[in-house]
Amino acid sequence: MADASPSLGAAIAYWPSPAWGVRIQSGVAFTRYSLLVPPPDDDAPVDSSGPDLRIWSHDVSVLIRAPVTPGGRVMPYGVVGGGVLHYQGGVRPSVAPFDPVRSAVRPAVVVGLGAMVPLEQGGTGLTFEVLDHIARTPIAAPGGGEPATGHVRWANHLRLTVGISVMLGG
Repeated sequence: MADASPSLGAAIAYWPSPAWGVRIQSGVAFTRYSLLVPPPDDDAPVDSSGPDLRIWSHDVSVLIRAPVTPGGRVMPYGVVGGGVLHYQGGVRPSVAPFDPVRSAVRPAVVVGLGAMVPLEQGGTGLTFEVLDHIARTPIAAPGGGEPATGHVRWANHLRLTVGISVMLGG
């Protein structure tokens, strides 16, 4: 399980029509994770708290603007796309008998909802989004390989973002 953490990212979007747009974005989250590692004998599981885990995301998405604008100012939209997640990290070797996440790249599906509120001045706006990057887990089973039946096989990387949009052009 990874801890909640701040992230940093950048995106560029192009809206060829008022109804839809295309966006390319990249970001990184600096987090930590912990696992309950089964011991070799039947003792209690060992809590394996890992050091920093970096999760890099790179994706391309289609933005679909809702045909309504609540209050005449809020512009809600949906997000659907794909990309990759690149995990960088590992556990302390003295704690766990294996290194569940050293470095892994996984394809991801991106879905989410957002809204943009235009500000009065200079073509700027506030953007609020909830995105979920869904990918296969980077955590290998003890001894490597795929997780056994009953273990987590998928990971959700839920991200809440608040940002400033700058609209260029006409």
